[in-house]
Amino acid sequence: MTVFKNRGIMLDPARLLEKRDYYYELLPWFQKWGYNTLHFHFTDDTSCALVFPSHPELASPGAFTADEMKAFIAKAGEYGLTVIPELESLGHTQFITRHPDYSELGGAQGQFTEFNSLDPENPKVRNLLSDLLKDIVEIFPSQIIHVGLDEVDMSNLPAYKSLSRAEQWKAFANHAQWVHEAVRTLGRRPAMWGDHVLHSPEMADMFGKDVLIFDWHYGAPFDPQSLRFFIEHGFEVWGCPASMQWDQKILPTVQTQFRNLREFSANAMLVRDQGCAGMVNTVWCPWRYLSGVMDLPMALGGHLFSHAEESDRFVVDFVEQFYELTGADAERCAETIWRLHAAAPDRLRYGHLIETPETLTREDQRWFQVMAAEATSVEKILEPLVAKATSHATRLNDYVLTARIMQVAGAFSASGCDPTSVGDLQPLLDACDKSWWSTKDTTWEADSYPYTGTESLLPTLKSMAMAKNPPRITS
Repeated sequence: MTVFKNRGIMLDPARLLEKRDYYYELLPWFQKWGYNTLHFHFTDDTSCALVFPSHPELASPGAFTADEMKAFIAKAGEYGLTVIPELESLGHTQFITRHPDYSELGGAQGQFTEFNSLDPENPKVRNLLSDLLKDIVEIFPSQIIHVGLDEVDMSNLPAYKSLSRAEQWKAFANHAQWVHEAVRTLGRRPAMWGDHVLHSPEMADMFGKDVLIFDWHYGAPFDPQSLRFFIEHGFEVWGCPASMQWDQKILPTVQTQFRNLREFSANAMLVRDQGCAGMVNTVWCPWRYLSGVMDLPMALGGHLFSHAEESDRFVVDFVEQFYELTGADAERCAETIWRLHAAAPDRLRYGHLIETPETLTREDQRWFQVMAAEATSVEKILEPLVAKATSHATRLNDYVLTARIMQVAGAFSASGCDPTSVGDLQPLLDACDKSWWSTKDTTWEADSYPYTGTESLLPTLKSMAMAKNPPRITS
């Protein structure tokens, strides 16, 4: 018997669209890994990955047509997966307001945060959202319609400029109530992210108890207080840890992402009979990593949501099934890719390296030197195993490339940001870009979203290496 009735994986095509084959090829693996729900986050500031029949002008290049999405949903159903759609309906809505026909509806960055909002008092907003919700109901058979409602900042709208972000809650609540009712009127159940309810708990008594709360927390250690809050207020809640969070790049870490998956699901198990009926492993922003390093974290989430105990052989079993390595090779591969996840830099050190290298300390230098040595060892072990893998060898090779990225980062930091320490980066950049584009939808042009190529670390290091006056290390 599985631990949670609802076991979800969330993909983020709104932030970066992958090739259709990538999504289709994951479906049988999602089933094998224990999932029965696919949460499709197809709208956000960056883009809209679905062509709405009533408003096709909102779609980004390469977006799923209605027929393509119906076909994908049908195929997912063959693997026991229900596809839950998410329509951002207040914040994260620049996919709407960047279009000249809808710029008047809001959407600019708020004064308090980098987030935004539609104007909840503009009647055109409700008219547009009503159209989009009707389209969603026609395309998606899911009984649950997720309406977003996270990370909203209305402070750039004239009517709300004088209000703090916390004081915006009444307008937020009124709009959320309308969206919930719009979903109910269409015969479906509304779901939303829970962050604003936690920030303004007065709202908990304003919303119908049929609203399904997606409770997201991506750090470690995990505090179960929010789960208890929603349950005590009569809501069904699904816990939402993350395989990749907003400020982590390169690859998920054992210390943060894996710990978050483990602690969140373990605490949720304690209250699953009281109202925590599901878990969703959220996978955000595919521009943060080479896609092959996400297969293990996605599999781990499904395993944790499905089993009362975590198997000691989970990683080995994953390697045997996904790469089709056997015996000692499987054992060696499992141990080694876990070592790489354990050796990755935490978000603080990573941010210092690529954004403010002048703040790196002597201890940072030492730490990166150790990381580089570990990555070098990992690469030497994994490279011959890639040749032996009879399935998904190119995805296993993403670990090899990631190990090389970590070596470059470590060498650059340990040297005190000496540009001669990194050597010629072009072969590595070329190899990473080849892997990158093997899964990405090429109809998205590079300048249509702010993340190009391998996005952050290697281009940044290349730029640093070319700098005439690299920053100094502080002691």
